[in-house]
Amino acid sequence: MPLRIRTFFEKLYVFVAIRGFEVWISYKTQVVFTVLGWLLPVFSYYFIGVMYKGAVAPALQQYGGSYVDFMVVGVAFQGYVSSAFTTLSSRIRNEQLMGTLEYVLMSPTRLSSFLLYNVAWAFLLNSMNAAVILGVGVFVLGVSFSHADILGAVIALLLAILSNMGLGMISAGVIMITKQGDPISFFFNAVSNLLSGVFFPIAVLPYWLRLFSYILPLTWSLQAIRLALLKGYGVLALAHYELILLGFTAVTLPLGLLAFSMGFKQARKEGSLSQY
Repeated sequence: MPLRIRTFFEKLYVFVAIRGFEVWISYKTQVVFTVLGWLLPVFSYYFIGVMYKGAVAPALQQYGGSYVDFMVVGVAFQGYVSSAFTTLSSRIRNEQLMGTLEYVLMSPTRLSSFLLYNVAWAFLLNSMNAAVILGVGVFVLGVSFSHADILGAVIALLLAILSNMGLGMISAGVIMITKQGDPISFFFNAVSNLLSGVFFPIAVLPYWLRLFSYILPLTWSLQAIRLALLKGYGVLALAHYELILLGFTAVTLPLGLLAFSMGFKQARKEGSLSQY
């Protein structure tokens, strides 16, 4: 294996397995509360759905008609997109507080590699999150994925992450300069959770709010993932959603790289990389 590729995987292992997983698992109490934080919204919205059973049934027909199935998929996969907004900025903030940001970014590790390593850990953590929620959905709440098209769901998920990663990099570029206060991730996280159909179909929104939901990548991502897992839509059947998500990616990813690079250069110019 070429030295450059081997070095890449060695650093990836350090960031994901050591700086990520081993540090996370060492705080046992925090792990318990994190898992509870994954599960409690599922049961909260499950009982709300039971209470209003049938109220949103027409809006759920394209996904099979079950609110529980709809909600479990939304909660399980929304975390990937939320982490795309917040992972990089929160990681930058942690490095600032520990006084290690300047050393990391001034090391031979490329800026793009630093971004990739941290995204890889977030992907692993959110995969555990999704597995736990989907497991509870199947074994406790009776959710069925008997018609699921796994390839279609995986491609929709990867496009969901890519289409939102650019916004996360813009957020990280801002936090590198402002140190505290992250308007980008706050706005998109809050708005996406409310308007993208995480907990209820966007069809129940007023028309003018529904228009806003269509400019959020998470709206299209969750629709594609639900159709793949609950209705068995394959890659070709989801082409409409995939093209839209590719369009979001083509716009937000270059903007994110530019914003993060500008934030880094500005902070380095001001000598504030190590300040918090």
